[in-house]
Amino acid sequence: MKVIVLGAGLLGVTSAYFLRQQGHDVTVVDRQASPAAETSFANGGQISVSHAEPWANPGAPLKVLKWLGKEDAPLLFRVRADLRQWLWGLQFLRECTPARTRHNIAQIVRLGTYSRNTLQQLRRDTSIAYDDARRASCTSTRARRSSTRPRRRPRRCARSVATGA
Repeated sequence: MKVIVLGAGLLGVTSAYFLRQQGHDVTVVDRQASPAAETSFANGGQISVSHAEPWANPGAPLKVLKWLGKEDAPLLFRVRADLRQWLWGLQFLRECTPARTRHNIAQIVRLGTYSRNTLQQLRRDTSIAYDDARRASCTSTRARRSSTRPRRRPRRCARSVATGA
């Protein structure tokens, strides 16, 4: 099959590579003279398999309410009389239950693990080189303090592989 990929950035070139590996005749088209000259230029990314918190979680609805009307909010939500927006909002709320959050965390970990493994294989197959770093990452959260339990600090942090090389 003949395939045209629009854009020679990271996603376009990687998609073209894997399509070619599957036997497709691939042409990459970009408006710039060289690859990675726009969005992918000097861009960075991180693969942290152990950090898998979905946006939709039990604490999200209250956060979204606090963010309403703030243009610099991490999740910008402008209320409109749009049925599709309200349906999306209801679906988002459905995903905020503890059970759905646990399910979604498992899915994100699977996707992150697959992404890391695919990147490792791509690097082995192509000898591609880029600036990467593997460092430990630590995220701590503070739960609301109850009157019967003292606040605890995390004892240790799990290692997070940034690029998985």
